[in-house]
Amino acid sequence: MNPAPADARMLVRWEGCQADDMLNVRGVTLFPSSIEDAVRGIPMLGPEFGIVLTKERDLDALIVQVEALPEVSTERYAEIADHVEREIRSSCELRAVIEVLPQGTLPPTQFKAKRVRDLR
Repeated sequence: MNPAPADARMLVRWEGCQADDMLNVRGVTLFPSSIEDAVRGIPMLGPEFGIVLTKERDLDALIVQVEALPEVSTERYAEIADHVEREIRSSCELRAVIEVLPQGTLPPTQFKAKRVRDLR
């Protein structure tokens, strides 16, 4: 007898991602690699970023933390946040709160990056 799909442990891959990397935010399937692709396309940002999931009034809140390069002035952080928010909304169909931080604020990632903090 074959095990029921609910009983079987399946490793499913989508777009190079594993199923255990998948997040569900406000009913939308989100892979951290989608956020990474959006962030990596912005030249004013450094290599590190973080994803924080929280609850606001019973709704999921998506916070994306990015690091600006050292040569980018803090006066441009709001512009960068708007740019990142538009990219994420366009590619992931989710609104995110963007926090632009000075480079070196986020811990460096090693090997399989643990960039997601789920505080829901």
